[in-house]
Amino acid sequence: MKFGGAVELPSYFLAWRCMERFGRRWVLCIFSCVGGFACLCCLFVPEGLPWVTVALAMLGRLCIGASFAVFYVQIGELLPTVLRAQAMGAASFIAGLGLLACPYIVHLAVYSRALPLMILGVLGVMSGITSLFLPETLREPLPQTLGDGELFGRHFKIFSCVEPQTK
Repeated sequence: MKFGGAVELPSYFLAWRCMERFGRRWVLCIFSCVGGFACLCCLFVPEGLPWVTVALAMLGRLCIGASFAVFYVQIGELLPTVLRAQAMGAASFIAGLGLLACPYIVHLAVYSRALPLMILGVLGVMSGITSLFLPETLREPLPQTLGDGELFGRHFKIFSCVEPQTK
């Protein structure tokens, strides 16, 4: 697929605009869930409609690319300054493990064409839902010490949204 990477750059701009307006938590949740659902929807497309599959795959790639951009911003803002570098390294390492597993997941198509899409779709939806358990970091002061980090987000509610910014 020659134009597969064409959605990467727009996904970063879209993620940046959305997370500056709507916060990090819900944007990460929505992008991850939509990307996962796009992969799962590919399972139901008939073989005779390859352009529908390509469109869903590009939507999934756009959303997952945007969720990666939001993820790294949110991880950097969640943790106190004294742990930020180590935590970013650990998050990058774990994300790298997922990237290492991708070729093996894609190879599962030998057994069933639907299996890789099902695995990646379910993982995308699960990651979106679990991101709602993280506190919102937009317009919040970054934690500086370990004590600040323990108190950060202590009183957030899971279905809370970012308050509109008054000018």
